Amino acid sequence: MAFGDADASTPAFVKANDSSKAATTASFTPPVGALLVAFAFHDTAGGNLTNTSDITDSQGLTWTKRVTHSKQDDGSGANNGHVQISTAVVASSVSMTVTTTGTNCNNPAALYVRVITSADTTTPMDATPTEGHNTNAVISQAIVTATDGARAFLIACDWNLAANMTAGTNQTAVVSDGIGAPDMRVYVGVQNAVTSPAGSTTMSTASPSTGNTNNYAVIALRPAAGGGTVTGAAAALLGALAATAVGTPTTFGTAASALGGLTATAVGVPTTFGTAASTLGVLAATAAGTRTVLGVAVAPLGQLAAAAMGGRQVTGTAATALGALAATAVGGRQATGTAAAALGALLATVSGTVHTPVLGTASALLGALAATATGATPDGESTGPRLVTSSRPRTITTASTARTIVTSSGGPR
Repeated sequence: MAFGDADASTPAFVKANDSSKAATTASFTPPVGALLVAFAFHDTAGGNLTNTSDITDSQGLTWTKRVTHSKQDDGSGANNGHVQISTAVVASSVSMTVTTTGTNCNNPAALYVRVITSADTTTPMDATPTEGHNTNAVISQAIVTATDGARAFLIACDWNLAANMTAGTNQTAVVSDGIGAPDMRVYVGVQNAVTSPAGSTTMSTASPSTGNTNNYAVIALRPAAGGGTVTGAAAALLGALAATAVGTPTTFGTAASALGGLTATAVGVPTTFGTAASTLGVLAATAAGTRTVLGVAVAPLGQLAAAAMGGRQVTGTAATALGALAATAVGGRQATGTAAAALGALLATVSGTVHTPVLGTASALLGALAATATGATPDGESTGPRLVTSSRPRTITTASTARTIVTSSGGPR
């Protein structure tokens, strides 16, 4: 049951037309702590400026007038007819009746008492009631609620006896009737749902729009505060305000439905807070090998850390862009710093008895030319750049093919 709905104990609308100028509800038994809202109506003589009404009950509760609209309260500019809303809080759940009695009014009177549970019984009015009067028009009266979940009500009378009033958009007519012979039309309307979020809402009628002289007022009732109650924004908009994220932490303040999983446990141990895992992918991912990369999703990185050929690891740039960054050369050395795919075979071993690595120029560019070698030769000559020549054909083996370099005899060794 939504806040402001009528409790099952609510008595039926009642009307009377006798010299007592009073109307009394049937007996009803409301729950303790419920808010009673009395909507009272009294016919008045034309031009009467002194009409009033009072609410009493068989329990002796304290009633507070919340709003009245009549010539007595609002001056000669108001129309004939008297409407008033009063409230009281139920002290004991015992059978009771409620009565409205008019003073300086005509005989016709009517009363609707709505029993509302879960109301703020200390400050039941969520906003200052608004009121007005008009002729030959539908009613349209705004009120600005302060609390999320408040419920608005409209009371009205038409002293000129046009047709019974009908409800405006998203509202329901709780009472729409004539009282007396009839001598006056009376109306109570309620919003179909609570006002959420808090703010301006307009109570209205859809008809009639001609031949009427209306007095009316609008109130907004405040729901009770309490544990687990969300105020300030509609629960419907929040979804689940507090949701347990993946793991044990709990996220407060923003709907989990909007966040996805606000707190997500990454691959491994670290936990990410503050951004939905669905946006991050896997925030912390274990790279190839033993290191862990934090802060960037794995998907755009490929494999951030990749084991290079020969046992080393490349970190900081995706391996897919590097090719094989470190390659083991023939003979046990490694070339680093440029992808082997771009180098061709950077290192070549001279075949034969002299196993000296050739560095500095790709074998593909060497062809049958001499290549500069480094390192020591088997005969113990000094290291440093040397031109590889021979009195006999020698073979230089590259990564892709073996080439034979023919040199003249007697040349430099």
